[in-house]
Amino acid sequence: MNTTNQIFNWGRFTAALRKELVENKRQLILIVVSIFLFLAIFMVLGNILNNKMNQRYGSEMQMMDLMPSIFVMSIYSFVVMIMASLAFRNLTSKTGRVLLFSSPSSTTEKFIVNLVVYVVGAFVVFIVCAQLADLARIAVLTPFKSKTFEVPGPMNFFSILIDSPSNAMSVYNIFEEAGIDGSSMRTMVILSFLLAPAVFFMGSVLWPRLSFLKTFAAKTVLNGIINVIVMALFAFPFMLGASKDKMTEVDPSSLMSFINIENYISYAFALLCWFGAWYLFKHKDVVSLKWWK
Repeated sequence: MNTTNQIFNWGRFTAALRKELVENKRQLILIVVSIFLFLAIFMVLGNILNNKMNQRYGSEMQMMDLMPSIFVMSIYSFVVMIMASLAFRNLTSKTGRVLLFSSPSSTTEKFIVNLVVYVVGAFVVFIVCAQLADLARIAVLTPFKSKTFEVPGPMNFFSILIDSPSNAMSVYNIFEEAGIDGSSMRTMVILSFLLAPAVFFMGSVLWPRLSFLKTFAAKTVLNGIINVIVMALFAFPFMLGASKDKMTEVDPSSLMSFINIENYISYAFALLCWFGAWYLFKHKDVVSLKWWK
């Protein structure tokens, strides 16, 4: 492993970053174009469907206005998981590992390069693609705009990703009406955006081959165990009260306690994953992929 100089150097870092982008530019461009096209097609079709549902059901289908937010949050989580799993791909082969570890940049610089490209870059690219896709929706559908066919103006995807409290249709308003702090719910959602890349970024170092599938399987099993515990302790009693139209009468203190505890656990788990990724990468063996000695 190249540990001759572990002090961060800006010149070496920018050279390593440029090298990563140049060597993988075709794949990265293909990913960006795919994200844009997928979002653009969904937004055009979603606008058409939303108009038809509103024309048929009127105000009864106002919840359809939340669909773009829900869809964008779901797709964002999926995109960042895939992108984070693409980091450290050179670890999948002995030749790639030798080239990676023998490059003049330090371990810290290599780690940050992958973090910038496959985590921070994934977030920025997704936001830009979503905004451009929404503008494409407006450009495509505006010629068909009429009194019965509405084409809403561009959406602010920075606020959609966190479901801005200024949004009257915010899903968090439902919880606030039940006496539950909406800001805590927003914090939980934001933390989920941070956890997804953290877990899959660590997985890309832990098991580079088939990283996404292995990490997804492990995460699914772990989430299943956690969800069973959560449902048994908190969700079932809450849902039982809501099903009897007594949502506002249910004492939300137990659910709020869980949300706050979950947020603290998420903070700790995210930090653990980022540190774990760094530790695994720093100790990764060039020949056998093992990280223990």
